[in-house]
Amino acid sequence: MIFEELDVVKITHSIAKYGLKKGDIGAIVNVYNDGEAYEVEFVAPDGRTTALLTLMPNDIRSLENNPFHTWNVHPDIYPSSNSYAARTKQFYNNQL
Repeated sequence: MIFEELDVVKITHSIAKYGLKKGDIGAIVNVYNDGEAYEVEFVAPDGRTTALLTLMPNDIRSLENNPFHTWNVHPDIYPSSNSYAARTKQFYNNQL
């Protein structure tokens, strides 16, 4: 699967050096060479960046249609989208 900038992804394995555990969620902030690698940002609940790593495609997977993760999203902000990627992109675009 090829990801795009601002797609929300989950890591497939723990990375102890950065305190990341399998299943932690991050956002793609850069795509290298048409998907050969991805720069992924992981943030703490307070919004500070906890890790910014270049990861390979096999290090991440999509959260689309994943029944084990939900977002509590205010319906007035995201009225028409049920997709993680679409909500993330809309959030960042509204911040610009």
